[in-house]
Amino acid sequence: MFRKRMSTLAFTASFLGMTAATPAQQASENPSAKAVVPDGMAALSDTLTGSYFVAEPLKRQYDDLLGRLDALKRDIDGDRVAGANALKQLADLHDSLRDLRAQLDKSKVLVPIVHAHSLVEPLTFDIGPERIVVITADLVRVVGTDEDKLRCTLEKVFLGGDAREAEAELTAIKVVHRHGIQPDIVGKTAAEWDAEEAEFMKSPDGQKLTPENRSKRKTLVDSIRASRDRYRDYQGKAIDTIHVEGLTGQEGNKQMTLELAAKNGGSVRSVWRRHATLTVFVPKCQRIAVRGALAGLDVEGVQGSLLVAKDGLHDRDYNAQFRIKGVRGDVTVSDFPLNSVEDVTGSVTVQAPTDFANSGTRHGPDGRVMYWNRALPCLIKNVGGDLRARFGRVDLRVQDVRGRIAVDNDAGDTQVVVGSPLTAGAHRLTTVSGTVDVSFGRGALGDVPVIAAMNHGTLRTNTSQDQFPTFMIGGGSSPGWHGIRRVSGKEDSPLTPVGFAENLKPDNESPGLVIRTLAGTIVFTVTDK
Repeated sequence: MFRKRMSTLAFTASFLGMTAATPAQQASENPSAKAVVPDGMAALSDTLTGSYFVAEPLKRQYDDLLGRLDALKRDIDGDRVAGANALKQLADLHDSLRDLRAQLDKSKVLVPIVHAHSLVEPLTFDIGPERIVVITADLVRVVGTDEDKLRCTLEKVFLGGDAREAEAELTAIKVVHRHGIQPDIVGKTAAEWDAEEAEFMKSPDGQKLTPENRSKRKTLVDSIRASRDRYRDYQGKAIDTIHVEGLTGQEGNKQMTLELAAKNGGSVRSVWRRHATLTVFVPKCQRIAVRGALAGLDVEGVQGSLLVAKDGLHDRDYNAQFRIKGVRGDVTVSDFPLNSVEDVTGSVTVQAPTDFANSGTRHGPDGRVMYWNRALPCLIKNVGGDLRARFGRVDLRVQDVRGRIAVDNDAGDTQVVVGSPLTAGAHRLTTVSGTVDVSFGRGALGDVPVIAAMNHGTLRTNTSQDQFPTFMIGGGSSPGWHGIRRVSGKEDSPLTPVGFAENLKPDNESPGLVIRTLAGTIVFTVTDK
């Protein structure tokens, strides 16, 4: 079931003493609604019209378990706890958290703040012969069908007000469908850019440019062109675009203030009054692109290659889910958060160097604390082709990838479960300060060459010195590498000490598995054959 978690990001002030507008100040600017939190309750999560609360002791117990889990992970990384005892403690904490999350979900109480008016509108559109669809919406669900038309369901919501006001506001939210070549959405082709620039350079304004200004203009134009490279296969073609209109401030959407009063200070947040959930049922396509969608994304069972990017976003929900399941084709994700990508027949490519977890600042008697929330969990599973991914920070689990694996997760933890021998080629797993945990199932190691190396950090393995001898290279005036290696067959195989440091360079493509970290942790486990 797709979770309807609408955005509440325009303003949040949940801490007593924050230097933000007071409820009275906000009320003078925007419509407002207020509710009182029952005594002894703690905030769990927000919804569109209110917030969920649970008993304070239960929330404290949950926070304590999370803190204990973080402390245990730090102890394991620092080698203060090791072996079977550490694994048992970790397993026990995960079990306790799972049980407590279920208890929280059962006992949570919704405190409503504002009434919501809603309306559901069905629409149907023809699809062009190119069968290329681009969808732009904040909260979107895409479902593959065997139909031959584009069918949409638009769920509209308006917060507060009376029925008459709500009718006008809901009417302003609409789906717009266009068919044709649309450079304003996907950019211009290379030929169009070249022709346009050549024409400008012949113009009086172009002729006046000095060599230095020509160089600056070229840099600017090249950067604009590069920002649309992801849409190269969409450019210059007659495409079908679907987008939701009426949700931005320029389109008449306004904000309101929601306040929760409580003995411990309560909270104030500002939300948009108009919201919409767009569901698009798509037939078999050549390509499908989803733009925006930072208030939630659910893709299920589509036929055609999929592109997801945050271009065109208007709003953001940090509690939203972003899931892709069942794609007959390739999946490309550009600067967008992910919770899961599963059951893809083609390859998966992810470029998400931004940390998409929420962050904030707490103010208190001891000063300010600036922090990032926990890394987003991300599962990538059952991929028929290659996996190439670059993350800033996620809690990543990878399994059942039948092609090459290349993952760079700068500050997050990466767990890779290998159940069958890796395909031939270069496999690379990299982190700066996170943990890379690779486990080979029974018989899955095969004869793949392996290097696991670090500059500064920790490496743990259950392999023997005979099978995976220790090595140390470099050092002195620059950080060296040390770790374990395993060559296959002759000493002139790809990952031998001959030119050994070359294999640890980021752009090296020698066949075999290379795991590298600067200051993180490597865990390399092989199940006995």
